[in-house]
Amino acid sequence: MTRAIMHRFLCLAAALGLLTALALGAGRALPRGDQLLFSSVSGWRSGAWQVNLMDVERGLQRRLATSWANSLPGLPARWSPNGERLLYRYDQAFTRVHLIDAQGRDRGRLAEQTTPNVYEALWSPDGRWLAFTGDEPERRAVYLARADGSDVRRITDLEQNYGLLAWAPDSRALAFQSLRDDLYRYDLQTETTINLTDHPARDILPTWSPDSQQLAFFSNRDDGRAGGTRFDVYLVSRAGGSARRLTQELAADRTWTIQWSPRGDRLLFGSVGWTGGDDIYLATLADGRVVNVTQDAARNSLPVWSPDGARFAYESRRDGYWAVMVAQADGSNAAPVTRGPHDSRRPVWSPDGRRLLFMANAAGAWDIYLLELTEDGGVPRRLTYGSPIEFNLAWRP
Repeated sequence: MTRAIMHRFLCLAAALGLLTALALGAGRALPRGDQLLFSSVSGWRSGAWQVNLMDVERGLQRRLATSWANSLPGLPARWSPNGERLLYRYDQAFTRVHLIDAQGRDRGRLAEQTTPNVYEALWSPDGRWLAFTGDEPERRAVYLARADGSDVRRITDLEQNYGLLAWAPDSRALAFQSLRDDLYRYDLQTETTINLTDHPARDILPTWSPDSQQLAFFSNRDDGRAGGTRFDVYLVSRAGGSARRLTQELAADRTWTIQWSPRGDRLLFGSVGWTGGDDIYLATLADGRVVNVTQDAARNSLPVWSPDGARFAYESRRDGYWAVMVAQADGSNAAPVTRGPHDSRRPVWSPDGRRLLFMANAAGAWDIYLLELTEDGGVPRRLTYGSPIEFNLAWRP
């Protein structure tokens, strides 16, 4: 290659790099939902995975950070509520969590002077606080910090281990689960903690209602067997007290999730595991009615509400492959919006509810696709190319 050709090639590469940086660096100038955060890795157990930002409309992407995890990341990269910053797990050996801005700059380790390991970390919905779990000697505690990671303080005692955080939508309370499987609520105004489910059974996976007045959770308290593995859904008030049983013999387990509808009038629950579950269920709170909305022989998984609550999406293993399905809010008119014979998985709604992101292996590797939900079904548009596996998709707030 001559010097002139090499010089021209380098100039072109620099120009493309500058355009990408400018497009992605525009950040807040882009309309809501036009940027996507995702992770990528060359193999499911590769040593390093990347945190990437994509301009969806222009197809440009940029690596923001690298994590040196030796296994699947337990903590995906997460946006702050205002979309200005994000956090991600930096390594697996010491479980460090880093904070950076949306351009990959201003990097800092969360709670570096407080605890050697940080596990789950979540911003409050109003963006003012960060809650996370970290190690004390022989115990795992819950901590609270300002949104930038400063002014860290421990908010739990050291009598037992704690984890699995859930912010109330009003940002005034934080729920968490002990490793003895009791649920607790911390009130930010009074700085007090109460046991919401003081029961010898296992109470797990708390999820707040949209109005912040109650929590749904799974419990095996009515299994009837010591150490029973069959879980049902219960409701408990923000103030605590007796829990209301919502389902009968659901047979859920720790791979399940509870999804409140945006209006708080319905609940979806089903498996989020990669192997899927047998069915997805829908509960209507007004009359307590619970129905199986996927009464078929397929494996079904990962139910997610649309932003307006009019529909929900899920994945179903139909005809020997996984397809993304969309149903009405009451579970009716379920239909596939992707076609095989490849797998399409992990649907994520756009903020406006008009598009779905999902992962598919149509080209032999797991890439990201975008589907416009039109009356004629639409054609998925491939967003990523190459051998890396893409996952943990999150639209920019």
